[in-house]
Amino acid sequence: MTDEMGKERLQEQNSQDWYEIEVEGQFNPGWFDWLDGWEITPLLSGNTLLSGRVVDQPALHGIFARIRDLNLKIISLKKSVSPQSGEPRGKKNMNSKSKP
Repeated sequence: MTDEMGKERLQEQNSQDWYEIEVEGQFNPGWFDWLDGWEITPLLSGNTLLSGRVVDQPALHGIFARIRDLNLKIISLKKSVSPQSGEPRGKKNMNSKSKP
């Protein structure tokens, strides 16, 4: 039974799209508590990469609304079926500069 539930979760995750949203500036990862489950990666360019799974288009629009409400500028948006492993995205740094 547990094995079946694990397979269902994996299929559910695989049916979701992976998004990477680059926003202008670097932020303390704690600043993005509202992005539960998303990765926050400071990029070498001085920007921040927000990446994670999105269930459907309404959920994606909700994330866009949060980004808008925080007055963040979107630099780029990338969609794929799974995380792009092996791509140089920058270094995760918990001591990055905070933006008010």
